[in-house]
Amino acid sequence: RRAKDINHKIAKHVVAEAERTGRGIALEDLTGIRERVRLRKPQRATHSSWSFHQLGQFIAYKARRAGVPVMHVDP
Repeated sequence: RRAKDINHKIAKHVVAEAERTGRGIALEDLTGIRERVRLRKPQRATHSSWSFHQLGQFIAYKARRAGVPVMHVDP
């Protein structure tokens, strides 16, 4: 729940800043990132719980409501 709350706050701030400055938002398309990265054992739990997809979804729906364009770019 804490991570979800933080993602909502970050998304709100990002969209508000884009709306204030009249700019769009570009998000990297991170499809398959977990398969491309090799980690040591202590780092695996942190990496697996990374909620970048959820943050991207929050930014997308908040931007749509605010009329801010969002596009996915190649990393």
